[in-house]
Amino acid sequence: MPWKEQSPEKLPRPLEGRFRANSWSPDGARLAGSIVFEEGKVQIAVFSLVSREYRMFPAEGVYPVWLGDNQRLLFLHQGKIFLLDEETGRFHEVLSLEPDRIADQIGVSRDDGTVYFSREKSEADIWMLALDEKPE
Repeated sequence: MPWKEQSPEKLPRPLEGRFRANSWSPDGARLAGSIVFEEGKVQIAVFSLVSREYRMFPAEGVYPVWLGDNQRLLFLHQGKIFLLDEETGRFHEVLSLEPDRIADQIGVSRDDGTVYFSREKSEADIWMLALDEKPE
């Protein structure tokens, strides 16, 4: 269908929070994203275009990206990359660069062979100053 003949379709709101979509599933049937709650918690969720429902996972995180198997996602949480299996709901850490952090979004090559990301490195200098006696 030509673009001009289409109209945007609003997704239903989750029961709580706001959904931020981030990645299409390889089969085009689901959107992965995060649900942002008022208190600041951010939870990974998948919206099914078929059932029109959200599936929330116990994983806190942002920027989920589908892998080519249509079942697993990578996402960020507290500067680390995690892997989530959508079928089982299980997730685990796959990369940490502590004391540095992985920042912003992550991306995956089409063959799932390469993941790209930004590394956030914190450096600081410590300065000391001796104070003279207080003026009288």
